[in-house]
Amino acid sequence: MKNLRKSLQNVSQVTLRRVLMLFYAVGLIGLVFPDSRPFFQAITPIFLVATVVLLYLFEENPTPGLYIASFLVFAIGFFVEVMGVKTGHVFGVYEYGTTLGPKLFETPIIIGVLWLIQIYCVYTILEPFSFPLWLKALVGAVILVVFDLILEPAAVKTGMWNWSNGEVPFQNYLAWFITSVVMLDLFHLFRLKTKNHMALPLMAIQLVFFLFLGILL
Repeated sequence: MKNLRKSLQNVSQVTLRRVLMLFYAVGLIGLVFPDSRPFFQAITPIFLVATVVLLYLFEENPTPGLYIASFLVFAIGFFVEVMGVKTGHVFGVYEYGTTLGPKLFETPIIIGVLWLIQIYCVYTILEPFSFPLWLKALVGAVILVVFDLILEPAAVKTGMWNWSNGEVPFQNYLAWFITSVVMLDLFHLFRLKTKNHMALPLMAIQLVFFLFLGILL
């Protein structure tokens, strides 16, 4: 594992960006065209797992604390979504489709991975900055709310989830903000010094990917 991590970390940032852009471009094309859409919807959970594994292989400062905090973020993300689906009092009234794969308590297990990818990327992007931790958490949460604003149209159109009245309530974005602050503070609590040159390109590419997916579908 250490040799694999070293080999991957020697890959140039330019090469990394090109590979990421290629993968997401193929995914975008596959989801846009109706004939290929079912296949790309079916492999979405696999793609998310591969993304988080690759992301952590590029982490330059892996520590036990990082993996503990990451598991907690995954678990909190899943638990919050379960509460959201079951009660309708967290994000609003919504239900998950089949795109995100197997469910537990009517909630895709992979949704915790989706939360983890975004929290880790935003935390890592902001880590080098020296402003106070509470401000980092607030700025990070705002970034994640913007990400959700872009994600929502694409998620609905690709069958990830659906809202009861067809509109995303303001409550959803407020809950995203609060949940993001809690998760980012959890990473700060572990005093993690993450460093990963894959985090920023991945976040940027995902934003572009979901933006165009929402427009083109």
